[in-house]
Amino acid sequence: MKKFMTIAVFLFSINAVSEVLKTGFCRPELHSKVYIQNDFEQGFPREVIFTCKYKCMLIDGVKDFLGTTRTSISNQRDDAYKTTCQGVRVKPVFYGYDFDGVEDFYIHDSDSREIKNWAYENIGFNFEEEKKKLLKLKENLNQIIKGYEVAAQSGTEYAPIFAKARELLLPIYNELPNKTAELNSALDQIVDQDGVIGDINKSEQMALTALKALTKWRLPYFKNTLF
Repeated sequence: MKKFMTIAVFLFSINAVSEVLKTGFCRPELHSKVYIQNDFEQGFPREVIFTCKYKCMLIDGVKDFLGTTRTSISNQRDDAYKTTCQGVRVKPVFYGYDFDGVEDFYIHDSDSREIKNWAYENIGFNFEEEKKKLLKLKENLNQIIKGYEVAAQSGTEYAPIFAKARELLLPIYNELPNKTAELNSALDQIVDQDGVIGDINKSEQMALTALKALTKWRLPYFKNTLF
């Protein structure tokens, strides 16, 4: 009887996660945080490293992860907001800060190197959430392209650089959100350089720097990036 109840509880837990989590999203396990580094006697500023457990809903079911977060805190507010597991909300109260609930997050938006790089290497971007993100990317690119167009007409020595950067971004903008071939090609360049954009012409440097800033969810953590 006890074995049956254990199995029933386990199945209920799995079903509960399945009903709550959308495919491609993760949720932190409450009370799973473990500090690796946090010298409370050091004061501020200080570096904090901790791990949390997460459950992520993939196409073939729930997968468990142990993710590491590394951050720098400079005050009490940082200590409250930046040392929680991703997805855990806190709120200010009269005695400091308190738990305010849990929010699911898109797996490719993970703050954890382990989760983000695993997702990048293993599951691609075929999720419903992608359409929203690509539409937002198109909107942001439109603003950048317009800015480059104005700069290209300035008549200064830098005008040709902005004009060429605009030309590089236009094919990406035009195909979004339904296609991503041009975007993928540009992001592959960033990945091939391990996220370091240099030793290329100024126009390409501008275009790739803008893309890198706008598409973090489509890029892995690089060697020169903290957890």
